[in-house]
Amino acid sequence: ISKDSINVQVKQGFDLSKDELDLKYITRINWGNDIKAEWNSLAYATEYSWIWGRDSSNLNQLYYQGMDTVGLDQITLKGMQYYQIKAKDVCGKEIRSNKARHIELKAELGDKGVELQWNSYINWKDGIGVYELEKSIDGQDFKLIYRGNGTGYIDENFYNSPSDSALYRIKAISNHHKYESRGNEIVVKRPFEIHIPNAFTPNGDPLNAGFRIELKGIEDANYELRIYNRWGTEVYASRDSKAYFTGEKEGIIYPEGVYIYKLKCYY
Repeated sequence: ISKDSINVQVKQGFDLSKDELDLKYITRINWGNDIKAEWNSLAYATEYSWIWGRDSSNLNQLYYQGMDTVGLDQITLKGMQYYQIKAKDVCGKEIRSNKARHIELKAELGDKGVELQWNSYINWKDGIGVYELEKSIDGQDFKLIYRGNGTGYIDENFYNSPSDSALYRIKAISNHHKYESRGNEIVVKRPFEIHIPNAFTPNGDPLNAGFRIELKGIEDANYELRIYNRWGTEVYASRDSKAYFTGEKEGIIYPEGVYIYKLKCYY
């Protein structure tokens, strides 16, 4: 009579009735395309997977696979995306986290100003506390222009600003200020305008004493004006949009007549 012996190795796995995986937040790093996610650690987890997709019901694109509880990657598509974390144990049992969606800021020029809209952040357990919308006209100094629970705002001061453009950015803050999620930055430019006079009178009085093309929304680096007499001789050239052609050069007064101008500018 022989006696067989069997070695049985028992490994601990998830308790599916108690263990819970929480995707704490999804955020852009410095409002750029680099994105960061963080989730809690589970005892007995052997692997975490960070997945995403356009449709919340079809998350199958893989960002990260490993044992860290913080993931870094890049947003490869424009627009809103959904995210989820999967954890597996040694037995192959799987736990999925809550799904999250980052915020995306959009802007359009309207009659009253810049119309800004963003989607709701999904899905903090504590819920959304507030959204904060910031604005900068120099790209460095940001000021808070909206703080609240809404998902839209009209910047009515845009057209009154001395700058031809503004930079906006958005972030969501959870209740109790536990987490925050930064969205994207977006630049809005004022539509350019060109006003060209058809005559000027350099006759000694201050009225219409010079010829200048008035521009809005175009920088001097993108501007060039040249003026020619009727025979094609250049009589004036400037890259300064605020300078005037006064009808004279180095003491020489040009005669009354028809002159041709060539304007080069880009927006």
